[in-house]
Amino acid sequence: MSGRSGMQLSPGRSSPLLSAFGLALGVVVALGFARFAYALFVPAMRADLGWSYTTAGSLNTANAAGYLLGAILSAGLLARVPARAVFLGGMLMTAVALLCTAPSTSLVWLLCIRALAGLGGALTFTAGGVLAARVASRAPSSSSGTVLSVYYAGGGLGILTSGLVLPGFLARYGPGAWPAGWLGLGILGLLALLVAAWAVPPSDKTGPPAVTGPRVVRWRSLLPAFMAYALFACGYIAYMTFAVALLRTREATDTQVTLFWMTLGASSMVAPLVWGRMLQRVQGGGALAMLMFTLSLGAALPVVWSSTLASLFSAVLFGGTFLSVVAATTALVRHHLPPHDWSAGIAAFTVVFAVFQMVGPVLAGWAADLSGGLSVGLGSSAALLLLGAVIALGQQAPAPSGSPH
Repeated sequence: MSGRSGMQLSPGRSSPLLSAFGLALGVVVALGFARFAYALFVPAMRADLGWSYTTAGSLNTANAAGYLLGAILSAGLLARVPARAVFLGGMLMTAVALLCTAPSTSLVWLLCIRALAGLGGALTFTAGGVLAARVASRAPSSSSGTVLSVYYAGGGLGILTSGLVLPGFLARYGPGAWPAGWLGLGILGLLALLVAAWAVPPSDKTGPPAVTGPRVVRWRSLLPAFMAYALFACGYIAYMTFAVALLRTREATDTQVTLFWMTLGASSMVAPLVWGRMLQRVQGGGALAMLMFTLSLGAALPVVWSSTLASLFSAVLFGGTFLSVVAATTALVRHHLPPHDWSAGIAAFTVVFAVFQMVGPVLAGWAADLSGGLSVGLGSSAALLLLGAVIALGQQAPAPSGSPH
């Protein structure tokens, strides 16, 4: 046994699944709390602060802008700083941003804090992915896939956790209680950071080598996937921002909102088990198209059918697919590009995602304000996802001679 303290003697060294759980807590904070839980606050913050839907959407656009900056910075940072330090630093930044959402009602302040949360979330998620890949590569072959599934399930766990607490809390104490809700998420974020620091072992290397010059990557072969992914980013975030607000406009009870959000989270947690094998087997755009078609159906259901059953079906379909779209693009990169270009390919998809994720919330909010209701805004989200599914069908499988496998 070595190390200078008990913290250094992390049991994660000998337990890949414990390390994966610690890394998943980063996804809980970065995605489940900092990005997705905002949907639960939208009705209360609009009522308390007198916001339009466009203004409410702008906060998630700010979060996406911060995420874009983090995605751009992460590659260079990970080449110079140990991935564990970037991961924990990103978690700390995100948790502090959650805490700092509480003390002010200034729109400028809230926009800046949401951007900071996005920046921290991007660093956490990117570094966590690097660490999860390392843990999986060192785990026994029988559990390597489980390590990655546990990591990506963190987003669903964060959705599930926030859904257990926030709807009932905000209903009991009223719209003016939203600052306390953010404060609670920040405290949970700090507690998650402590557990992650204990569970994730110290890195034994700084990170991937920095790219020393421009590299010619065959982007044209992935053009349909890039276009589909851009539409996914624009469409999915509109649903995740305003779905709860739509339910509230239809007088959904606190129990119904809680059940909807928890179903969404639980479905996203089991999604890797449902789609994982298909993503590895299908080398063209068929898997991406199927996922995006299912997403569009899930997004359209609450627009055309205003019942509790429809919202639950929507949560199952949407929750069970939206995080798997990210995994689908990663699989396409692995199928189409040689291993030395995988990092560049994943980074390119991440930037496309971050850019178009900025557009979705404001576009849907603007459509809702213009039409006087959220149905048009979420309907446009479903249409974008359906268009993306059609475009994804044009993604060809790699030629046998060009396959990295």
